[in-house]
Amino acid sequence: MNKMKILCLTMLVSFLMPVMVLAETPPAIPLAVYGDMKIDSANAPIGTVVTVFNGTTEVARMTTTQVGKYFLEVPASNKGSNLTYKVNGTVAIQKVAANPASVASDKIDLAVNITVPVVSAPAASNGGGTTSSNTTPTTTTIPTPTPDTTPTNPTLPPTPPTITPQVLGVKISAAEVQLNQILTDSAAIWTENIDTILNNAGGSRNQNSEKTISDKYLSNLTHNEKNFLSADANRLDWFITYGTVGTKILGVGERAGVLNSYKAAFGKLPKTESQWQDAIKIANGRWPSVKNAMAETKAKASFKKIYAREAKMDNANDNAAVTVMAYGLRPSARNLNSEKAAILAFKYFIKRAPVSAVDWDMVRAIAYSGAKR
Repeated sequence: MNKMKILCLTMLVSFLMPVMVLAETPPAIPLAVYGDMKIDSANAPIGTVVTVFNGTTEVARMTTTQVGKYFLEVPASNKGSNLTYKVNGTVAIQKVAANPASVASDKIDLAVNITVPVVSAPAASNGGGTTSSNTTPTTTTIPTPTPDTTPTNPTLPPTPPTITPQVLGVKISAAEVQLNQILTDSAAIWTENIDTILNNAGGSRNQNSEKTISDKYLSNLTHNEKNFLSADANRLDWFITYGTVGTKILGVGERAGVLNSYKAAFGKLPKTESQWQDAIKIANGRWPSVKNAMAETKAKASFKKIYAREAKMDNANDNAAVTVMAYGLRPSARNLNSEKAAILAFKYFIKRAPVSAVDWDMVRAIAYSGAKR
């Protein structure tokens, strides 16, 4: 009897204690645009300014932090519009913006020419009716234009608005940087670029560890997977063994758990580049670009078991709980006390210990969403 009282008291405290709020209702998903960038056929230097215009209105802007690469987010309101991309004020390309509801990202390579050849004027006549033989073309460099600073009739601030969903209690202050890193991480995994993966992990290759990971996790993960190739196995193994810049903090077991959560949500493991982007978004506590109505329906049923009521999806905390249960979003910073209380809550209401990926997603939702019974 005393144990039951202690358990009930613990549960009461866990539901009343301050918890980290996971998320506001997510904003309209922007279109992530990225790609290679060259100026005069050379990789654009760090500090290059890329701007995007919808007509005369600037809708996105970024200053590069990588040589020859750029990334920015075009607000969803521009879908279907013919946008102009400028590099340091010089038009690079015009392209119709895709609908971010169906296309998560668009790779658009940018290239501009700043240096142009200028032929020297012929030398004056030497009096004999011939001209000087010194007519070799020379080149001059046009100064790099000053980046646009005051768009005509601006409807947005000079810098693009920052997307600020909360990731398990921490507002993203650099969502652009994080999503850029996710795209870079997923590209390294997808292309099986082991050198980049090892560089990101900050270590050397250990094939014994890879075999251990394969034996321990891959047979269960790949159960019932169809058309599974050796390349798919390499990606899974290397992701779990070495991680990425954004997932090193999770550890081997938790990275395997991310893949389990992805499979539970979508009924398959990530195989395409966009699917790997979503898996790594989940690992970083971000909403995946692709949603699964069935997974969310199951999550709402689980929510009702825990909270004895229907989830109110217009409530930020309820929405967060359902999202975590559906997709397994990982916290950016763990609170072990909250997790311990959440495990007790799960056992109390579900009448057993958490075992599966779905169970542990429910535990995370209890610990971090802020939803109340």
